[in-house]
Amino acid sequence: MENVRTAQGQTRMQKLVEFIRKPFQYVIIIGALIIGFAVGRLEHQYVESKHQSPIDNPYDPINSNKNITIAVDEHNKLILFNTSTGTYQVYSDSIGMGIFRMYSHRLFQKSHE
Repeated sequence: MENVRTAQGQTRMQKLVEFIRKPFQYVIIIGALIIGFAVGRLEHQYVESKHQSPIDNPYDPINSNKNITIAVDEHNKLILFNTSTGTYQVYSDSIGMGIFRMYSHRLFQKSHE
């Protein structure tokens, strides 16, 4: 009699597991789809934020060497003069020296071609 009860208990348990297994599989599949959709949407938003329009640069129209005069002061600060508008921009000494080194390297390379 006890074996019959345990057999009935096991069959009930097996039926319960079978009853729960199918919906649980669907929940896992739907959950994976939702997570995939959310990750794709977040990635799309991240890419879109990287492609925003650039910040307006007031010195962007200065694109001709005819309009620009470059100077370095006694503190090695770089000064860019826009001769067409009369405005100028002062850069720190590290930027001035970096640009000066790049310019001198380019001149050196051109002289040895």
